[in-house]
Amino acid sequence: MSTPKGAGAGSFHADTSDSRQERLRKFLMRNLLVIVTAVVFVMTYLVLGGISSDRDADLASQRSEILSLKGELTMNEDQVHSARGKAVEEATGGMDLDHKESDDKAITALMRTALTWNGLSEYLDQRDEIMKTYGFAEDSQFMQVFMPGEKEGMQRTAPSGKTYTAFDKDMTSEFVSLNSSVTGVAGDVYSYFSVVEMRVASGSGAASSTAYVSLSYDMIDEKPGNLDAYTIPGGVERSG
Repeated sequence: MSTPKGAGAGSFHADTSDSRQERLRKFLMRNLLVIVTAVVFVMTYLVLGGISSDRDADLASQRSEILSLKGELTMNEDQVHSARGKAVEEATGGMDLDHKESDDKAITALMRTALTWNGLSEYLDQRDEIMKTYGFAEDSQFMQVFMPGEKEGMQRTAPSGKTYTAFDKDMTSEFVSLNSSVTGVAGDVYSYFSVVEMRVASGSGAASSTAYVSLSYDMIDEKPGNLDAYTIPGGVERSG
């Protein structure tokens, strides 16, 4: 008598006569590869998910640290600026660094206008502009001695009393730089001594030479007062 197909020993096919436990065993054996694959897939997913979660947590932590460091850097820069300002105040009897920077910008704007021109016509235009902008009187030291009008012969007088020819009608001038030193502080009024560098030439295209101007002045609400300006000896002394 032949054994029915699928009913022999070692067969994983269920038979109607098999017990519930036997049918379960055969089911597991038939689908073992699928079950193992599914388990491996699930374990791999869980492991990779955990790694991804840890990586996200690490990245979030690093971003937080970077933002924290940026905040500390900004705070440190502010502290350095504050400490520098305080040191300057203590060294100069209460001078405020930002106040001085504002004053320097204001006086530099004035001197750039006064010392940047090309020929007699532009010089006179700049002179008029300064008188209107800053309210300097015609008989003030700055307008009479340092930046004289056409009728005064365009001459400048040095502190020594020597007279120097300012320029002829083709002369050019260019502002270069200003270096200031605080000489006194009285509340919001700062007093200064400054040296201004300029370049002058006898005409357009001619070789230029360096000349200097000395200034003493007070700054009141970013406007110059008690302004005295002189050409530092080194220009062309008038011969006639």
